[in-house]
Amino acid sequence: MRRIGDYAFNECSSLASVNIPESATRFGDYVFSECSSLTSITLPKSVTRIGKYSFDGCTSLASINIPKSVTRIGKYSFYGCTSLTSIKIPKGVARIDGHAFGKCFSLASITVDSNNSDFCCVDGILYNIDQTKLFCCPGARAGSVSIPKSVTHLADGAFYGCSKLTSINIPESVTFIGEFVFNECYNLTSVNVDSNNRRFSSVDGILYDVDQTELISCPGARAGGFSIPQGVTHIGDGAFGDCPNLTSIDIPESVTHIGDSAFENCTKVTNFNIPSSVTEIGDSAFRSCSSLENIDIPEGVTHIGKWAFCDCSNLTNISLPDSLKDIGKGIFRRCYKLADFKIPKGLKHISECTFCECSSLKVIRIPEWVTRIDDFAFCNCNLESVICAGVTPPESDDVPHVLYGQIYENATLVVPKEAEKSYKAARGWRKFKNIETE
Repeated sequence: MRRIGDYAFNECSSLASVNIPESATRFGDYVFSECSSLTSITLPKSVTRIGKYSFDGCTSLASINIPKSVTRIGKYSFYGCTSLTSIKIPKGVARIDGHAFGKCFSLASITVDSNNSDFCCVDGILYNIDQTKLFCCPGARAGSVSIPKSVTHLADGAFYGCSKLTSINIPESVTFIGEFVFNECYNLTSVNVDSNNRRFSSVDGILYDVDQTELISCPGARAGGFSIPQGVTHIGDGAFGDCPNLTSIDIPESVTHIGDSAFENCTKVTNFNIPSSVTEIGDSAFRSCSSLENIDIPEGVTHIGKWAFCDCSNLTNISLPDSLKDIGKGIFRRCYKLADFKIPKGLKHISECTFCECSSLKVIRIPEWVTRIDDFAFCNCNLESVICAGVTPPESDDVPHVLYGQIYENATLVVPKEAEKSYKAARGWRKFKNIETE
């Protein structure tokens, strides 16, 4: 055996230990992902690459010996290994991708072989060899961190999951900050930027670009209400992500773009007033805002990214504008209290898993302008009526999976009288036991 394939042991939750034969030279992606009982593993000396997400979510894994043969550690490879206390980077590793050690809350130190020509470690923090790029601060690090003046680049997820840090000081030398650098830093009260920095700035501990038109990061310990300053046009990716103690956020009329995961896990915010200036809402923008009950998306918004409102378990009402042209997959997945929904005029395509597990949705009206419905769009819904206004049945790659489950048995399909024969003949739609006309 030379290679262990992708997902080989994925979600084997009872797997406690593994011995890999010496013949294996490469790990695929997600190989041991979510193996939550895995406590020990012996990697052969022949392995050259640890694939992305290889040990993601291995919450019982306390230690691992990375062989000298390894040259690359993939992104998210040890992400969420919450019991991992230390890690040593051998001399052969030449590449470490983003978030490799993110959310390792117990990780106290990272060490690097002194003969490694690409990486080094200073005070437990991982850098490239010339200390211009900060790759990872260990998750168990507490108190304050002052980034060295040699650093110009903060890698993706550099401080992700450093839940004990209280403040971070950014020098004037930093010119690039990657994605989700400060997320899940729940005790972080301030990110402070040197006043001479030409790319970034901070006001009251909140990180902006130098012109303060983009809000980049709000510290995770921020509590109560917050008003985004007028003049901000862009709410960055993850800007308010994992701020569980914020209770309200005011968005000014100057904002045009809400980034990916911008408000994800803002679990105490009950309402967002989105101004009419906004045109785009990113992936997972409001995901897991579990207290959110109502939201109106204003006219002018043309795109809402995937999973945007997924896991908003208390969302009961949402209105979408006719300007909306495109929605990503799963945007309302597991919105258990969403009982009514109106499809706007501009939306011709219902994406994959859009209403998956919306268990309170009893009736769905599909207007005549909808021409396509993707797989699993209504899976695990308790629909009683599906009312289609179009004379031509909406298309899908695999129509039997669009409505899914017992809906064909329990729900009534209501169609225009002149279209009855078309629906009864159409693949998927003809599976309905009860078809009525109006």
